[in-house]
Amino acid sequence: RRSEPGIKKSAERKSGGSGKRVDLGVRRIIKGFLDLLTVYMLTGYGHRPQHFLGTLGLTCFGISGVSTLILIVRRLIDQFADGQIDFHLHESPMLYLALTGVIVGIQLLMTGFVAELVTKQTSKDEQIYAIQASTGLDKNDT
Repeated sequence: RRSEPGIKKSAERKSGGSGKRVDLGVRRIIKGFLDLLTVYMLTGYGHRPQHFLGTLGLTCFGISGVSTLILIVRRLIDQFADGQIDFHLHESPMLYLALTGVIVGIQLLMTGFVAELVTKQTSKDEQIYAIQASTGLDKNDT
């Protein structure tokens, strides 16, 4: 068949179209969820990362602090109840989880502070050419 001048033949489709399987699998759902989470985080916490990271850090720090207090109270009760110590802190995995939680909480707080500093430094809201404020001229004086 001859092509007419000015009419170009389209290239064959590489994806989509008829006969192709539509990818509605788990991978697409996960990617869509992660994209949605990214958009939510950037629009909600893009200019105030300490709100997000600080909340996570304080939550982690608080849960770990409560766990540590539970361990201390349990140890004191065990020590004063019968005089013998049957509960050793170093044998409890809860101690190591609590210590890890405290460290992670502090790291999240510090990361939030650094992210807040970077955000404030890179997104300054001041105008570069603020001549009116320094000269006292109004727009109508020109």
